[in-house]
Amino acid sequence: MSYFSYNPNVEQLKEYIFLAKKYISDSYFDTDIDPERNNINNAFFGSYNATFKVGEILNLKTNLFYLTDKINSEQSIVSSNDINGQQFTTSDQFSIFKTPVQYRGDIEAKYYISKKSLLEYSAKYKIENINTLNNLLQNKTSAYHTELNTKENYFKQTLIYTRKLSAKKAFQLTIRQALNDAPQKFTFTPAIFEPLTYSSNIQLSKFKKNSLNIESNLLANVNKGKYTTSLGTYFQQINYTSTLQGKSDNNEQSIANFNNNFIYLVKTIYTNVSDNIQFKYFRLIPTITLTYLQQDLSEKQTITKNTSNFLIEPSFTVNYKINDFSAFLINTTYRQKPFSEEYLINSPVFLSNRLIKYNQISLTIQKSKIINAFY
Repeated sequence: MSYFSYNPNVEQLKEYIFLAKKYISDSYFDTDIDPERNNINNAFFGSYNATFKVGEILNLKTNLFYLTDKINSEQSIVSSNDINGQQFTTSDQFSIFKTPVQYRGDIEAKYYISKKSLLEYSAKYKIENINTLNNLLQNKTSAYHTELNTKENYFKQTLIYTRKLSAKKAFQLTIRQALNDAPQKFTFTPAIFEPLTYSSNIQLSKFKKNSLNIESNLLANVNKGKYTTSLGTYFQQINYTSTLQGKSDNNEQSIANFNNNFIYLVKTIYTNVSDNIQFKYFRLIPTITLTYLQQDLSEKQTITKNTSNFLIEPSFTVNYKINDFSAFLINTTYRQKPFSEEYLINSPVFLSNRLIKYNQISLTIQKSKIINAFY
């Protein structure tokens, strides 16, 4: 992961559903200039990898990783505005200093039960602490100082059992379990809320996510085609709490109407059927997913909303091979999914000295039709 641009890597995109949200982001850190041209970086990292083979039936892989960095960035933004003939200029000068630290350990084991059976286990544990100091001078008159501290603990383990049923059929059972929490403490001085009473404000925000996924797959080759049938269940519990505090003379006081405390439960049972048919220069991939989705949202232990839905999501892909160097592909998909958990926050949360965010809660389903064409 790049701590300067926050662009997610491939691994984070694959594990997106297991990761807790970091609701308060370092929004001022991204710029339109390449990181090599606008920041000073002082990184130190170490990695240790080892592979062990125990006889003919057990393989082990381990990895230990450590990273620390010091990133310093200076930014100046000047905006010229012309509104209804009136011209004025605004300016922002940022001085940002970020110190991320990450510890991570991974293990992967493969146990060959027999010539037709394989058992795989993998686990990872990550501890991450990011502290970001930001000094902001607005319009060369108003000075603000903010400090954002984000701590993350992430543990994920996966167990996969694979059984070869015949020369063209295989059965696979996968169990994934993950725990992730990301508490954040955001301090801004001088205080934005009730500045006459408090010298600074402290916004606390914490997402915690507990996930369990069990899925079985049947994979087979039939003539010129391949098909996959899946049946699975997915459970997720998401807790979110936030409070706004006012600080003065080393005393901290919670401020009313800025509190969130909810539990969001997502339960699904789903089945998926996908076929892969080869016909001369064409490859056809029809897929259909059927899902039973149940959502429960409770605010301060009192059930406030719950809903159940039966979702049908078809997809169809056509791939035409023109020659050995080019091909044409078109895909159409109909998707249905609930809103992400960050849209269930209904009391205000300070995201910066200029931005407060909250939402109107809804457990409705988002529906989208997607068409992609590639050459």
